Amino acid sequence: MITLRVEKTTKNQDDFRVLMFGSLVTLLLLVSGPYIVKVWDTLFASRPFVSATLEIVDRGGIEPRILYDPDALRAADGFWFASMVDESGVQLLTRRGEGSYNSNVDGPEEWTWFAFFDNNRGLNSPGVPTVPFQICVRYIVESRFSGSTDETPTYCSPLYDPT
Repeated sequence: MITLRVEKTTKNQDDFRVLMFGSLVTLLLLVSGPYIVKVWDTLFASRPFVSATLEIVDRGGIEPRILYDPDALRAADGFWFASMVDESGVQLLTRRGEGSYNSNVDGPEEWTWFAFFDNNRGLNSPGVPTVPFQICVRYIVESRFSGSTDETPTYCSPLYDPT
């Protein structure tokens, strides 16, 4: 018969064994924590880390505004890519820049035409196309906690007819 119990010694020796075992487990968890988060973000975390909702708001003859709501499932930093695409899928304009995405608790914000396409590189504001178009964005981001990267699909606004 195999016995799985450890013989009791003195109370102090038993307490010391428990203390040593607990200390080793705690140290192991502290050292392996970042690796566990990296594996979680790489293999099991919900994707995409950032998603977006876009809508072009008509303002009656003046430049339209853009209702934009990026939502982050993971706190992430990375690059955004915005493009204007006509109804046949031809890209009219592309801009890119850097951004930080923290959470999805905020609501949509209304952006001016210039501010949405501004990437802090001193480029002029793109003109509003005269043909029906839509605005699309996509992201390549890196999780702040684990360093895992994620590339999102393209999110587009409904088709907008400026006429």
